[in-house]
This record gives sequence, C-alpha cells and structure tokens, in this order.
Amino acid sequence: MILRSPIATKVKFALYKLIGLSPAGARCLDIHLSRRAFRKAFGRDPDLSHPVLFGEKVTVRKLFDRRKIFRLMADKLWVRDFIIGKLGEPFVPKLYAVYRQFEEIDFDRLPNKFVIKPNHGTHWVLFVEDKKTLDKAAARRTVNGWMRTNYYVNSREIFYRDVKPRIMVEELLEEASGKPVIDYKFFAFDGVTRFISATRRATVTADREAAIFDRAYREISIQVEFANSVYKKERADNPEPAGETSTSRLSLPPNIDEMIKIADALAEGFDFIRVDLYSPGGRILVGELTSLPAGGVRPFEPPEYERQFGDYWKQVLS
Repeated sequence: MILRSPIATKVKFALYKLIGLSPAGARCLDIHLSRRAFRKAFGRDPDLSHPVLFGEKVTVRKLFDRRKIFRLMADKLWVRDFIIGKLGEPFVPKLYAVYRQFEEIDFDRLPNKFVIKPNHGTHWVLFVEDKKTLDKAAARRTVNGWMRTNYYVNSREIFYRDVKPRIMVEELLEEASGKPVIDYKFFAFDGVTRFISATRRATVTADREAAIFDRAYREISIQVEFANSVYKKERADNPEPAGETSTSRLSLPPNIDEMIKIADALAEGFDFIRVDLYSPGGRILVGELTSLPAGGVRPFEPPEYERQFGDYWKQVLS
C-alpha cells in the first residue's frame, strides 16, 4: 500500500523528471511507460515493430516519429496560426487574450462567458458560463496547476515536452439551443476523411454521448470509449441486438459536406491526422489537429475496428 500513497506518487514523478534529464534514460522510460499503458488498456503488449492496430500505430508515432510538424502542433497557439494561414481567421474560435500567469487575467475586459485553457496540454479546460459566479480562487489553483505541469512527464507524449506554457482565453462555444457545442472529429488518412465522430453533452459537466459515421455518413456500431462515456453504461443496462446502437439520437449537421472538405484540406500531407471541428449555428470552426488520439490507449468497441482504422493508416515515420 505504501507504493500507492500520495507521497510515493510524488516521489515516482520526481524520479521520472530526474531520469528525463538523461536522453537515453528518458527514451527508455518513454518506451516502458507507453508499453505499460497500452498493456493496461488492451491486455497485451503493442507490436512496435509491425504495428497493425490503430492504437499500435498511434503508439509508434508517439515513440518514434520525430517530424517537427507534430511538435509544433502540440502548441494550441501555433495551431491557431496554422489554421488561420490555411483557411482564414473566421474558422477559429475568438481568442480574447493570452497570458503568462493567472494573475494577469483582466476579467473586467472579458465577456460574461468564456473558456480558459492552456496551450501546452489536452483535456484541460475551464468553462466559465457566468463570470460573476466564478470562484476565482479555485480557478487560480486549477490554472496554476496546469502551468506547473509538463504534459509530457505523465503522458510521455514527447511532442508536448518543449511547448512554452501560456493561458488562452477563448469564446465559449454553444449550439443555437444554448447547450454545449457538439464536437465533430474527422479521422483522415492520407488527406481523406474515413470516419467522423460526433460527441455531445447535455451540460458541460455531463457524461458524453457519441456516435461514429463512415464516409458515406452512415452510423456504424462503433464507440471510442471516453473516460466518462455513457456508452458502456447504456449497453449494460439496455442490451441491443447486433448492428444497433444506443447513440442513434446523434446525427451529422446539414453542412457536413463543407466540413468534410475543410477536414480533408487540413489533413493534406499527413498519413493520419484527426481534425476536430465545430458547427454552432452552421458556423464551421476548427478546434484542434490531433496527432495522437487518446495517446493510443483508448480501445474501440467492438475491437475489430482497431484493425480497420489501422488498415487505412499507411504509416510513414521520419
């Protein structure tokens, strides 16, 4: 039990940082921890020499692909500029301000609703739906925790290692109904979208609902498991016949053809990239370009789709 104590955890990550001072030690640690994370998710070691599954190929990219573009894309501010250069400023969410530390944030100059997020990690976001009720002390603790954290240390996703932390304040996106914006993720291989996922929440703190569609916009019986997804719970409580899905309430937006064109244009030149888009009120916006979805350790259901996604990916390493 001592090894699982908070003190042991702090010591462990202090040692990780120390090992990271040695390039050879960091390399060994990257491989060891990535293999362990894959094994925990899939129940077996990844084949890093001849990867076949999608998760294996993500892991191989994480460990062995050193293309500069992926290091640049780990910085959300750089990605914004990249997208603006490709498509124009109307295709990115409004950026109200960028700060080096929380104490610099001028809340009086911000609208009532916004989001706070760092540029150097993922899944870190603070939704502010009413700044008058914002607990600034709690927000400060959260944001300062982000700014003290090198995302690479825990994830071993080396693309994040050298990103200079900044605080971004962006517009809070909502659907016309006022509900949180629906997130559309376009899985593109060699510049061609093959699959699209749609994800929504009833509120910013609610569990996710997700559905996945093929290039022909047909919903398919597949789910990428989220840490707080309702999918498994619904399947367990309400078993359905093969070929049906509990997420059929989700559909693609009317402007999906235009969204596909934008995703394919941004994916040009990549053997694989995931393009994350939004369409609140028909306004197409690019959220991110994701090179390592879930770090390669989020299994698909059913598992045979791991092979199908992997088959589309003709992986190139540099």
